[in-house]
Amino acid sequence: MAVHRKKDCTPSAWFWESPDTLAQLEVVRQWIGKHYKKPPPAKKSIVTLQLLQFQEDAFGRQVTNPALSKLSAQCFLDLRPGGGLCHILGTAYRFKAEQGWSVSHLWSCSHMPLILIVF
Repeated sequence: MAVHRKKDCTPSAWFWESPDTLAQLEVVRQWIGKHYKKPPPAKKSIVTLQLLQFQEDAFGRQVTNPALSKLSAQCFLDLRPGGGLCHILGTAYRFKAEQGWSVSHLWSCSHMPLILIVF
């Protein structure tokens, strides 16, 4: 499957919601459950697309003075067990649990200073 970068720098919902990618995200979900969180996060709570959008909104090209640089896209595309995406999402879920947030609050703008700690 070919992955094409969109011109507006937003994440590709088509890629992250495709059946092939969702099957690979199941492996990521199970790995997170084994190494970071017991039980594994629900299928609907794999928030890769939201994380990518947050990163673009907070650190992207349109931001005049970004606090940090963005994580490499290669890290997000590493869908192997123990790969980049596993560690990114595992760290985010662990931080969310430590803060007592629900999944819907994970990328809330009101939590921006704390979210920056994750990065």
